[in-house]
Amino acid sequence: MDQGSTYRSSKAIGEKPADIWGEFYQTREGNCVTVSAIKAAMMKFGQSPVGIYREIQTADQGYRVTTRDGAVVTVTHEELRVAAERSGFQGGDAGQLKDANFLYAVSAKRAQMENHEGAWDSFDAGMQSLNNGEGPGAAFKRLGLFGHIRHATMQDLANGAIGTLAYDGHSVAVIDGHEERYGAKGLPPPLHRKLVAEYQAIKLI
Repeated sequence: MDQGSTYRSSKAIGEKPADIWGEFYQTREGNCVTVSAIKAAMMKFGQSPVGIYREIQTADQGYRVTTRDGAVVTVTHEELRVAAERSGFQGGDAGQLKDANFLYAVSAKRAQMENHEGAWDSFDAGMQSLNNGEGPGAAFKRLGLFGHIRHATMQDLANGAIGTLAYDGHSVAVIDGHEERYGAKGLPPPLHRKLVAEYQAIKLI
């Protein structure tokens, strides 16, 4: 967590979003794993990327980001602009959208750097690899939060643990015991699904 970061968020370090439900949300299919991880990270570590990452510093034409797991990712202002266009994020809070798109852009750049799904060729390929569906947990790792995630149960999330829940081909953030559903506060997790094979739950610690 870099107190002297050159990145400016509308929120102080560690300050949570005023409304995690409708001020930033997914509008396209495929990137739900990344969206749900970003929402959960904002509620655990605060909305500002400065609190989610270890360090953000000015770099040539952009920012150099050091994640909590030690990865160094450089993203340009142009890549940030393109990411904001391609993420498909919408919402009523410009500050929260800016921070969410920054986290998305850095995730896409790390996907490119790590050749995720053959994305080595371009930043565009990195974004596409986030938008075409993927397994739960992958987005937390690209945010640098691998050391902060644990396998969980639906009951853990229903009881208030912050995390993500994947079932029926979709991943949602679970905040205060409720699922986030495309910009709306949804129902509690479906606890009637008793079999672990029916879902994947992850909590942040």
